[in-house]
Amino acid sequence: MTERPPYVQLERFRLTLELQGTTHVDEDARLALRAASDGLDEICGRSFGLADDSNDEVREFTPHRRSGCEVDDLAGITEVLVEGVEWTAAVDFKGWPLNAVAKGRPFTELQAINGRAFPPGLVGGVQVTGRFGWPSVPSQVEQATLILAAKLMLRARQAPFGFVLGGMDQGGAARIARNDPDVMFLIGPFMKATLLA
Repeated sequence: MTERPPYVQLERFRLTLELQGTTHVDEDARLALRAASDGLDEICGRSFGLADDSNDEVREFTPHRRSGCEVDDLAGITEVLVEGVEWTAAVDFKGWPLNAVAKGRPFTELQAINGRAFPPGLVGGVQVTGRFGWPSVPSQVEQATLILAAKLMLRARQAPFGFVLGGMDQGGAARIARNDPDVMFLIGPFMKATLLA
């Protein structure tokens, strides 16, 4: 599996911070962007990586109620099997929330319709083939990545001898982001509900 790109391209980050190009600066910037992107994923409990248009993935889910089955963020549905039987979109189920993809959001649940029912508690009873992820990275997540990566770069530059305890890693980025009201304002609507409790 190839590593997904960070939520902001290096060139955009360089322009934003007016960074002068050297290999060392570019490597620090790449590391800051990667750590910021991964830290935001950790805080939100999801990845905003772009769904791959060319490769469908198969994942299994356990429904917890008859009317619906929660799924990982899903940008496109190719096939749904329930207890090995293929269900047809708009006949047997609908992606939820309705119109999610048109709004740049993924489906997070499948809703049974027309008298169909999911088998509650059946481990792996629902098999979904599709493109998992987001149709596109939300602008709020891109802006939060810029803010967080800039803070990580500054922190690395101000550290004695160029070393930062904890480094520019996912955990360090998540700790900084949780204490930044601007970052939390931007990503709050994208945090999974279970992480807000």
